[in-house]
Amino acid sequence: MSATTKEVREVKREIVNWNNDLVNFPLKGLSANELDILMGICYRCQRNGADTVMITFDELKELSYFSSKDNKQFYERLLEINNKLGRLLFVIDNKKIHAEFVLFSGYVIDKDNEYLKVAVSQIFTYLLNDFEKNYTSMELFEHASLKSIYSKAVYKRLRQFRNQKKPFWKVSYQEFREYLDIKSSYRSSHIDRAIMPVIIQDNSRFFPNLKVEKYYEKPKGRGRTRLGGYIFTYDRPQNMDKYKPLAIDESKELKEEQRLDYTSEPKTEIDMFPENVPFFD
Repeated sequence: MSATTKEVREVKREIVNWNNDLVNFPLKGLSANELDILMGICYRCQRNGADTVMITFDELKELSYFSSKDNKQFYERLLEINNKLGRLLFVIDNKKIHAEFVLFSGYVIDKDNEYLKVAVSQIFTYLLNDFEKNYTSMELFEHASLKSIYSKAVYKRLRQFRNQKKPFWKVSYQEFREYLDIKSSYRSSHIDRAIMPVIIQDNSRFFPNLKVEKYYEKPKGRGRTRLGGYIFTYDRPQNMDKYKPLAIDESKELKEEQRLDYTSEPKTEIDMFPENVPFFD
């Protein structure tokens, strides 16, 4: 290969499917790297029911686009993921059922031989196996390319509604803070200045013409108008068939590798302060 010739690597982008109960669940406390690794684990566990799946460190690093070669650091991230998930409270069916979020009934890390053995808890198998309806498909490459935990959270919800004729996500201010796990000390002005611009810039690569607007609510009786929440709008992606789960072929290992080409950078618009509408925290 000549000095002027560059090697071009084909990027294969794996599709992971989550039931929307999991998409809607705020994964609080996980770092950006841990969220990417969790996506990789879920990718390997999908359609396996409660069966044990073995994943080598190298394979999981590749799926999660984990750049560090330090296996000690990777091992620590694997430990933290299970510890943090176990501290979360999972709500099923509109708060009628509460369960400790033990997503994995088996979670064995072999540090010396560098592999993870994992099995999804029986009660939660539907989260990674029920793809008849009420599910969302996401790309590991896209998710990993988003460096902000806030961008990753919004990415999941935008993917959830992307197949609507005119996609949008309307979310209340309090739900937005809860879902993104925004610190209580951060005021809405901090969200405007430091969080929302990054979310829009990051996700505009994958959601054409992405915009966000605030909506406001008037309290009952007397009182000043307050921020009600946000409305994200964007264009419906082309070629939606590429996101449909593949039929299972029992004769060979299932692969769900897709390719996307993005040829333009959409213009981002943020209407953070509509005219003549007061803003109060």
